[in-house]
Amino acid sequence: MIIRRRVATWHRDDLRLSHALIDSFASDMELQALDTLNHYERGKQLHFEEIEGEDQGNVVEEYRGLNDMDFDFRSLFRDYFPSLQRRSAFLTVWGYFEHQLNELCSLYKDEKSYTVDLSDIAGRGIDRSTKYLAKVAGLNMRQDSQEWRTIKQLGALRNAIAHQDGKLVTKKGNPSVELISLVDNSPFLAKDGDDVLLKQGFVMFVVDAFRTYFGLIGESIKQRESSSQP
Repeated sequence: MIIRRRVATWHRDDLRLSHALIDSFASDMELQALDTLNHYERGKQLHFEEIEGEDQGNVVEEYRGLNDMDFDFRSLFRDYFPSLQRRSAFLTVWGYFEHQLNELCSLYKDEKSYTVDLSDIAGRGIDRSTKYLAKVAGLNMRQDSQEWRTIKQLGALRNAIAHQDGKLVTKKGNPSVELISLVDNSPFLAKDGDDVLLKQGFVMFVVDAFRTYFGLIGESIKQRESSSQP
């Protein structure tokens, strides 16, 4: 049986199962980050290294061919490696929600027989899809809401991670006031020099931010559909 997807039930039907899957993905990623730390804690070894010509030495910690004379293990396994895993998960989650908005544009075009395609709209990513939904589909995309402002801030961070290796600087190399402010005011982010570290809970925060914003879109769809009924 082919289930006919409809604009009016997009938020209820299309996203309900998808949200459950993306929640599971974010939770599994945090378990993997914790597993990395646990492997280090169980696998590290200590040995005494004498200093030639002296009656003293240093206790050196080793793990998988690395030693703490060259690396800060605590920072590496507690902060840096988990942050890398969260970066990858963040980009995946962002791409997922970006795809959902593109799908909603396609759904509107097919159901309403619009002649304008998403590719006809200038821009890229969520800016293009939300523009399509506002201009072509006539939805109130709530771009004056705090929820949308949060999404846009996260978008700036996403671009910094995807294109600038997570550096808190502008394309010209100057400190990014916007990104630094975001990091300073978030319990899920931290600075490491010019780099941003993603802390536990950040990816789920992103998921919840999109879930809340998509809820607003769902309300706008209801209002738009009810007003168009004869």
